Amino acid sequence: MVVACSGGSDPISISDGGTSDPDSSAVQLSDATAANDANASEGGSTATPQAIVSLYGGAAAGCQSVPPVTIGDFGDPNAGKAPRPVKDGESEGDGGAVVIKCRVASHGATTFVFEARVEHAGVALELSSTLSETGKGLTGNLSLKKVGGATWTNAGTCTFDSSASPSMGIADGRYWGLLTCMQSMSSANETCDVFGQIRFENCMET
Repeated sequence: MVVACSGGSDPISISDGGTSDPDSSAVQLSDATAANDANASEGGSTATPQAIVSLYGGAAAGCQSVPPVTIGDFGDPNAGKAPRPVKDGESEGDGGAVVIKCRVASHGATTFVFEARVEHAGVALELSSTLSETGKGLTGNLSLKKVGGATWTNAGTCTFDSSASPSMGIADGRYWGLLTCMQSMSSANETCDVFGQIRFENCMET
């Protein structure tokens, strides 16, 4: 297993545009949160989930209604600038508190189930996929909503990739990689290629 980050086969259901799977290992984030609370009460990790997210639409005309998501800062090692993750419940900029829920759990010998939700400043982002032990996935899902704006979805064609940097990777409870969701569709029938970099840590591991 290749792991360098400091954080899966079956599609996972996400709201509005996701896919569903009868496999009991693919749970909703609300279920994952409850399970995490139970795990903590039994002596499991109580570390607060944290994330860095940078997500944006491409330059096409249809991308104008894609709400960008910026949580924390990936920093710049060449300039000596350290990354700045944001914890669940912390404030970010002038957009108020950030909600972060995530799950990165082994699923079989060589795959991981990944689910994440981020809410901030009226924007809600949900991601899910089955990822390889090298942090790659080809059938991910995206749901991106803004209060009073369009809802963007991509059901099953988002790709995840951790090969861009040796610092990226995957392990139980954490994932760091690049995200590409080509031809994502809005509720207004617009299309846009959505790109991003995501880093989730202290996630639920089961």
